[in-house]
Amino acid sequence: PRFPSIRLKDRALYLHELRMRSLALTLATAYGEAFLIGLSVAAPIGPVNVEIIRRGLTIGPGSAFFLGCGAVSADCVYCGISLMAAGLASSILQSQWGMPIGLGVGGAMLFWLGAGSIRTGKKPDGNQLRGARETKQGSGAESPTPPSSDRQKDSLRRVLGIYGLGLAMTLANPMTIALWLSIAASFTAAQADTPAALRLAGVASGAFAWVVFIVAVVARARPWVNPLFLRVVNLVSGSILIGFALRFWINAFAALSAQTVIN
Repeated sequence: PRFPSIRLKDRALYLHELRMRSLALTLATAYGEAFLIGLSVAAPIGPVNVEIIRRGLTIGPGSAFFLGCGAVSADCVYCGISLMAAGLASSILQSQWGMPIGLGVGGAMLFWLGAGSIRTGKKPDGNQLRGARETKQGSGAESPTPPSSDRQKDSLRRVLGIYGLGLAMTLANPMTIALWLSIAASFTAAQADTPAALRLAGVASGAFAWVVFIVAVVARARPWVNPLFLRVVNLVSGSILIGFALRFWINAFAALSAQTVIN
């Protein structure tokens, strides 16, 4: 390019500024791409999002939020694997027992969640009846109040349990694994140009943005629903989760059958 008539020192500064602008543009583009990847991975309505919506409507936005945070952490784990060892993960899943075991474990977890959701939906007022009883008991003057330290420990255990459930659901979801393996090649190709931590941060922020959005929408709609609607949500979401579980088991059986034919 043609440079203005400036001194050699000023020309060096001008070139340095151009390089910094180019680097900033490259980093911003890489972060934006990773953000969109994280958003696109989290947004499809699958078993995790079904459970987030169900919990947000029947239990409350806090339970849905922490479940979503667990799912975001699992996405970050798979993103890190795709950045560091995509070939190793692919070889494990393409082994004789890798994919069938993953499908079987994921299906069992989804079946357990779906059955629990259906059981809750068959109750007279679902979780709202339980919450009303707890509120009524808590408002009585003679009810013993547990120490604040015990309440904090119980709350922490509850939050960690919900977070762990979201983490395990996403880690054991073969659809998530297959999706991350499909984008691992593009991540590996871009590693030389941009830091892996930047792409990991972009994926995390994109997935977290979706969780915040869906929880906010569900929390906004929750005051307008009645117990009958909550029962329907539990029954429908439980049936969807069991449908995903059956699909996973059918695919696991098909994978085992294919391995038997090959061998």
